[in-house]
Amino acid sequence: MRNSAPFLLLCAGIVGCSTSGSNLSNTVTVTSNPTAAAVRLNGEAVGRTPTEVTLDRTKTYEMSVGKGGFITESTTIRPKAINTKKGVKFGFPETIQFTLTKVPGAGDPTVPEQDSAEFRKLVKRANGDSTDESSGIKADLAGVAESARRMQDPAVQPKTAEAKQNYEAALKALADRAAELEKQVDDSRGAAKAETAKELSQVQKALEEQKAAAAKAREELATAKADVEAKLAAAGKNSDAKAAEAAKAAEQEVAKARLAAEETKAEAMKAAEAKVAEAAAAAAEAKVAAEAKVAEAAAAAAEAKVAAEAKIAEAAKAAEQEVAKARLAAEETKTEAMKAAEAKVAEAAAAAAEAKVAAEAKVAEAAKAAEQEVAKAKEAADAAKAAAAKAAAAEFSARFALLESRRRAKTITEEEYAEQLAALRKKLGE
Repeated sequence: MRNSAPFLLLCAGIVGCSTSGSNLSNTVTVTSNPTAAAVRLNGEAVGRTPTEVTLDRTKTYEMSVGKGGFITESTTIRPKAINTKKGVKFGFPETIQFTLTKVPGAGDPTVPEQDSAEFRKLVKRANGDSTDESSGIKADLAGVAESARRMQDPAVQPKTAEAKQNYEAALKALADRAAELEKQVDDSRGAAKAETAKELSQVQKALEEQKAAAAKAREELATAKADVEAKLAAAGKNSDAKAAEAAKAAEQEVAKARLAAEETKAEAMKAAEAKVAEAAAAAAEAKVAAEAKVAEAAAAAAEAKVAAEAKIAEAAKAAEQEVAKARLAAEETKTEAMKAAEAKVAEAAAAAAEAKVAAEAKVAEAAKAAEQEVAKAKEAADAAKAAAAKAAAAEFSARFALLESRRRAKTITEEEYAEQLAALRKKLGE
């Protein structure tokens, strides 16, 4: 029974689509931060970021992006169902973004070895890559099944002529992808059958060797029997006693030869049966080990996902706390600056009034001194205002960094990002 056949039947059941005549190519833009990083597709160099690559929607690709002084990032790219403004499509995203991590220097902080795997998963999540560790034909088949289920969702059914055309094209591409995976499954099954046939051939060879050994034992028995008969013929010329003795010895030799032949035959059959049982046991153990590894990989992927989400939530909470602290510090600095400015202005006014009461002759001098004090107060007020503006800018930077991290972590959409950024800039302008 073919494992991939249900996917073709599922696709055919949706609109009766064909697996021929569809456009199987997607053009994808690959970008990176920093730019000018080398891009490799299935091990072959295809350019430097930003660059465009053409991908076949029936294939799975291994893409790596690297640059001197930065850690190379790699990912597996599989086609899948994607919702667009023009309807659903099956293929690859229009843009694939990589964020490279700088190689730590001698004095730079590094990620502890026990946390390196978790850190790599967080980097993959920031790049929009799945942290699921499953791979191979099983993961490809699961992706096709998930895409087929999504395309059956009533929410993605086409409502316009253009959307219907895109939907049918997506179904054709999905069918082509399923056909390609079916071919891969058949190839894998053929290889497995060839390996099994090879093992059976080895067992049959061992049985033939045992049969040859048994035949050789029978030949030795026949030779021994002929030798005994010859001895009996020679003994016939001697006395009857000697003939009887020779006959008895001959019968003993024949019995020994027959027993040895039976033992050789039994040992040969026992060895052949043991080899067959050993091959069956090895196959059963390999199957159990493979199933255990698949279950272990699935459990590890689920645990990694939960841990990554918890760390992202913790980082977002810490960033919000830092923003709150920066805002509070800015407000305190602004209040203290205003109080100091008001105190200096009041002090200057009092000095001017006191100088006027003391002596009219010193009015000019007092006025000059008052103007100097007012100028100083104004400078202090300007400095306080500049400090308040700096604090507001610091608040904006902190909140912008938080917003950017949420965008990279995909916790907010591009529309939400643009809306919150506009509100933040408006508040800064006030």
